[in-house]
Parts: sequence; structure tokens; C-alpha cells
Amino acid sequence: MIDLGASYRLSLERSPDATALVDGDLRLSYAELFEKIRRAAGGLDRMGVKKGERVMIVLQNNWEMATLHWACQFLGVIATPLNWRIKGAELDYCLEDAEAAAVIFEEVSAEAIIQSKIARSMPRIGLSGTKDATLSFDVLLEDDGFDGQGRADIDDISVMLYTSGTTGRPKGVPRSHRAERAARSCSGPCPFITPWVCDPCSPCSCSTAALSASASSIPRPPWR
Repeated sequence: MIDLGASYRLSLERSPDATALVDGDLRLSYAELFEKIRRAAGGLDRMGVKKGERVMIVLQNNWEMATLHWACQFLGVIATPLNWRIKGAELDYCLEDAEAAAVIFEEVSAEAIIQSKIARSMPRIGLSGTKDATLSFDVLLEDDGFDGQGRADIDDISVMLYTSGTTGRPKGVPRSHRAERAARSCSGPCPFITPWVCDPCSPCSCSTAALSASASSIPRPPWR
């Protein structure tokens, strides 16, 4: 078993020109997506986000979401996605519960950021054109300091998924690289590398549920 960053590197080495991501008219190969991942990881690293810390990602299912998810996997940072429909009070609870180091958002989720008292006092990364951000995602991608070598171990936490639980409070469920990798492994030879397909309508309708890619949408190499 290997961590998710190493898994991506194997896909990159095997088929660098294969399609890794589809977002509307945008198509990125494994090599092209890796360059964005590497730069986003470098930007987070320069901000001081450390291995084991949580980063809240309040985005729709788009190429920026995929890029940030994988940047976290390479850094050993815990990607903590929240549904973009989340409200300010729910966001406050999740930010405090997760002890998040930063929050990343876009225009459709900006209202929750504005309503959140905790978000106002922490680094806020906004997609291009998003107001109330302390740093633009475009600036994050300008960093060229990360060498692309993964820092995570197989038993490190990969993602923290918040779901609505029976008490009405969101529940944070940690999942390790080992668990995520096992859930996405083929039981036999896999002849295809499946791209991450972005669809903004794909998140769960629950306002506190995590935006999580399905098993078929995670890049994976053909295991032999």
C-alpha cells in the first residue's frame, strides 16, 4: 500500500499525457494537472500550512477543488471539504471543531464566509474574483517552491469528511491514506486510468455533508 501522492505519481509516470481531469471544456493531462497541484502545494507550504493541519475547502466540484485536494495529499495536509451550500453557523462549528489552518472558498460559498465569525480571523483563500479573501487562488498557483515529493505516510490522515449525524451537529470522520487508497483499489488488473470528472451538481444535498469524489473519479494507475 502506498499513500495517495505516490499513487498519483505512478499514474503520472505511466501516462503523463493521459486525461486526468475534465471540467466542462477544460481537459488536463496528468502532467498538466500535476504542475497545478505542485504549485498549489507550494503556495500552501509558503503560507505555513503544516503536515497534519486541516484546510477547509468550501468549493463546488471543479478543477480548483481537485487541484487543492491533491495538493493536500502531497503535503500531508488534511483536506477537509464542506458542501458549498453550508451556512455561516455550521461553518463556524466545523472550523472550530477541525481547528482549521485556512479556509478556501468561491463566490457561491462567500456568504457563509462573511457570516462566519471564525473565518474572519483566519487565512481565507478565494478563487479568482472572489471578494473577502486574504489571498487569491491565482497567487497561490504562482509559487514554484515545492519539488513535488510527497510528505505523507500511508497511515496519515488524508481527508476529514463532515456529515450531519443524528444529533444535528456535523460529525468529522477522519480517513487515512491507507483507507482511501484501499477503497479505490481494483480487485484485479485495471486497464484504464479514470479521470476526475468535475460536475458542480454532484455534491450531496445535505448542507453539512462533504463534497467527496466517488471511487471511480480518483486517478489511479493500472495495478499489475
